[in-house]
Amino acid sequence: MPIPTLDNKNNFKQYLRYFRNKFDSQIQQIELSHLEAIMPTRDQTIPSNTNINLVLFDNKEVVDLSIPLNNTGYIYFPAVEGDEINILWENEIYTIGFSQGFQSLKFKGTDYSLNQSFTIGSRVLKVKGLGGGLVEVSNAPTYTLTQDTTLVDEGQTVTFTVTTTDVSDGTNISFQVVGGPNFNNEDIETTSYASTPDMSGSVAVNNNSAVIDIDIRADYSSSEIQEYFTLKIFDFAGNTVATSPTIFFNDTSNAVYSIGVNPTYNEGDTVNVLVSTTGVPDGVQFYWDIPETTVDAYDILSLSGTVTINQGVGSFDVVTKGDFNTETGETFVINLRNYSSTSSIVATSSTINLVDVPYTITMVPDKTTIVESTKDSQSDLIITVTTSGVANGTLYPGAWINGSYDTDDVSPPAGIVYPPPPEFPSSIVVENNQASFTVNIVRDAKTEGTEVLTIILKNDDNVIVATSPDINIVDTSFIGSRHNGRTFGPIQINREDDSSAWHPYQVPIGDWYTYCDLDKVPNNSKIAIFIDTSGSMTMGTVQGAYDLMTQKLTARGITYITIQNNDEDWITPFDIPLD
Repeated sequence: MPIPTLDNKNNFKQYLRYFRNKFDSQIQQIELSHLEAIMPTRDQTIPSNTNINLVLFDNKEVVDLSIPLNNTGYIYFPAVEGDEINILWENEIYTIGFSQGFQSLKFKGTDYSLNQSFTIGSRVLKVKGLGGGLVEVSNAPTYTLTQDTTLVDEGQTVTFTVTTTDVSDGTNISFQVVGGPNFNNEDIETTSYASTPDMSGSVAVNNNSAVIDIDIRADYSSSEIQEYFTLKIFDFAGNTVATSPTIFFNDTSNAVYSIGVNPTYNEGDTVNVLVSTTGVPDGVQFYWDIPETTVDAYDILSLSGTVTINQGVGSFDVVTKGDFNTETGETFVINLRNYSSTSSIVATSSTINLVDVPYTITMVPDKTTIVESTKDSQSDLIITVTTSGVANGTLYPGAWINGSYDTDDVSPPAGIVYPPPPEFPSSIVVENNQASFTVNIVRDAKTEGTEVLTIILKNDDNVIVATSPDINIVDTSFIGSRHNGRTFGPIQINREDDSSAWHPYQVPIGDWYTYCDLDKVPNNSKIAIFIDTSGSMTMGTVQGAYDLMTQKLTARGITYITIQNNDEDWITPFDIPLD
């Protein structure tokens, strides 16, 4: 027989397969050291002198492995890629497949890689080598499940004891509560196995024993039919290994509830709610909520909360809001739920009517004409909000600026945001039926003429509740205010190249001659042209427009001088004779 190596591993396996009938048995004893070279992946902690049961088989052959499976230990299958072996054990046939590339062993449709385990009857096979398949055989664990009772009251605990064999200390076993009719995870209290009430969990085994406590919740509900459940235990492969008898529990936490509340409230009122109970011990917390029907989050400050019962009663407040919408027929009810915000409703209040309250809101600016800020003088517009029927502390999401203005003209103080809707509002608070805010009219140095804006105020529901009069902004930009028909500007122009990230597209050559209305300049006149090249706009980016203008000037006998400056200095370059 050739000595097995990594290079001849397939030939070696084929040799064993071809001459298997020459051996006295399909199962031969061999040291692991003789097989290491043909298993590129294996558990290196296994000593090289460990005895291995070598199974001689052909693809899909049935091999009786009763002896090595009875004796436990190690078994090696000298398989080639894609092989299958059918194992006879305890009158059952089990098929193991060997994947392409020997990445895993396949059993019952599942791939098992190094140090993963699967069961064959009462034996556990753990994968210890790949390149063929080396498995470690051990006894399958056993599990016994007992309980301290099969009948329990709500609020009590059922203790289950798991007794095992051949389970290592620290091994986690999983369990699941399987409920009967009307039983669900909310019937179980929060346990040490999970952060929230759960129907499943896991527990560690030590000294072949583990304890599982299932706490039954006292739900203080109305009368229920008798509920029951069973507990199931699962092994590492997810197989059910033990099931408890049926555990019944009695509905012993019955309670009676009523919700007291007045039938009518005005918008902005606080609704006082009284919960009365019988059969509920002190300190038990319940949950309340208001379904959004004809009211919504704009009408009520909070639509849910909790209430704690002491001496049979509990109380809480529902704060309504003045939403400043004209509405009719707004009503709501309050639901009470036990032990969670999603559990069953145990009581519902009578219908509560929410009545609109008359109100007024006006906005008045301190001036309706304001001069645009200058370099030396800041112009501010003060807006006064006057109300009636509006409670102290009422918040408005913000004010919006609207109208024919440039967003550069208005600065956003607290409560004012631009550009025009949609906006990003700040809050405006009414106290003693008054509120005010300031709009800063900034200096933009643009010639625009008079602009008009209005201020609008909205409620939480995005409905306009007040609008200011028109406000005129008088243009005071330096150049525009001194327009004399000859020197004027600035006139914004586009650059002609496409190299700047600010101007990612080619623009047409601008007609400066027409922009500046130079037809009004007499023939044979003299003009001066100043070009600011202090920034990214250079002569190279406007050369086409410059050439076009000077061609037209030359054609009319107009002489010109051109001055470029990269120091953003508008005075010094012209402080020279132009002749």
